[in-house]
Amino acid sequence: QRGSASEGEREAAHWVASRFEETGLKSERESFKFCPEYWNVWGAHMLGAIGAWLLLGRGGRRQRLAGAAATSFLTASFWGDASARFYWLRRLFPARPSINVLARLPNPRAKRVLVIAAHVDAAHSGLVFHPGLLRWLRSRNPEGQISPALVLPFRGLALLCIASVLRAIGLPRRMAKVVAL
Repeated sequence: QRGSASEGEREAAHWVASRFEETGLKSERESFKFCPEYWNVWGAHMLGAIGAWLLLGRGGRRQRLAGAAATSFLTASFWGDASARFYWLRRLFPARPSINVLARLPNPRAKRVLVIAAHVDAAHSGLVFHPGLLRWLRSRNPEGQISPALVLPFRGLALLCIASVLRAIGLPRRMAKVVAL
């Protein structure tokens, strides 16, 4: 039981650090805050964008512009979150303490440093990372830069964003719906 940011993860990190020390490596523990419930964050992106499309896209020009801005923000935020580049929406979710374990070979005269990192959590990833789904997505996007588990949600958000922007600049609602679908 080594879920992300859990007591089991901390115990495993301490165990790994002690094994490193036993072999003569100098270990370091690196603490940080982490939000292990990524599916809640991703769900908030999706629901927010759908809500913006449904609620803000029905009114006048100001509401359509607000809907386009909201879906654009949420699409960019999802991309940043999924690519680990920035975390706009994730910052609103509670984070828990997590830990990395590093080990260094003790050689002060070395020209280079070898750092060994131990990833000790065993995250419960959910259906979005099911091997069958990943194979199916990879077969349709073999050279993609984005993780196959993120292709469908990101494409959905991107289409919703495009439809919202088209609606905001005056495209009739029926035509914007075709883009979103």
